[in-house]
Amino acid sequence: MLKERVLTAVVLVLVLLGVMLGLPPVATVYLITLLVLVGAWEWAGFIRPNSLPMRVAFLAVVAACLYVGWRFVLDSAWMWHVMLAATVWWFIALLWIMLAPGRVPPCFTTSVDES
Repeated sequence: MLKERVLTAVVLVLVLLGVMLGLPPVATVYLITLLVLVGAWEWAGFIRPNSLPMRVAFLAVVAACLYVGWRFVLDSAWMWHVMLAATVWWFIALLWIMLAPGRVPPCFTTSVDES
């Protein structure tokens, strides 16, 4: 399992370097968007791994946020606000990961039916 994760990380770093150094801006936006959506799909598995509608809903919300953020970033006056919102979100996500293992609400836990 660790070997697969390390291999995935190496491949993604190489892809990111290729994106940063070689692709035109439009292709970079599409590729990064795709990578973020794939990551959101995996992240949604933490919410409720066996619930396809929950994962799809989470992916739709992330896609909508990406689109709205992109529209705001087109106007440079909004760039600061988008960066602030992103920074706040990543800080909340960090706290969530640090505190979540001991404080997960019952609505996010999965029950296993052993019948």
